[in-house]
Amino acid sequence: MLLIGGDALLIPRWDISGAAVASLVAISAVNILCVVEVWVIEHLSPFDRTFLKPLATGIAAFATGVALLHVKPVGDSLMIAAIEGLLVCAVYCGLLLALGLAPEDRLVFERIARKFGISRPVLEGRSA
Repeated sequence: MLLIGGDALLIPRWDISGAAVASLVAISAVNILCVVEVWVIEHLSPFDRTFLKPLATGIAAFATGVALLHVKPVGDSLMIAAIEGLLVCAVYCGLLLALGLAPEDRLVFERIARKFGISRPVLEGRSA
């Protein structure tokens, strides 16, 4: 209902962007309600301190992207957009590795690295 109502309100004003915003709001609301439900009924929280590292690196990467847009706006240049996107990804991945991966994340990255033939020392860093 939230998605349909949001679409009805936002698509006439913002076209496809309105549909995207309505979807964002509806999906976010459902996910937040699911977390609240688990917390109220089961007294469990899906978040712990290990969640703070990716959150902090995401905020830093976002800030980097905003700063890059102010320094060199993308405009119509696909090349500038690609370079800035790669820089934001590099900041995120670099900070995440510098802060250390959680044991579960390290296991996933080690398996992916093995498939691509990347040596393990690249992924070691500090643990969570």
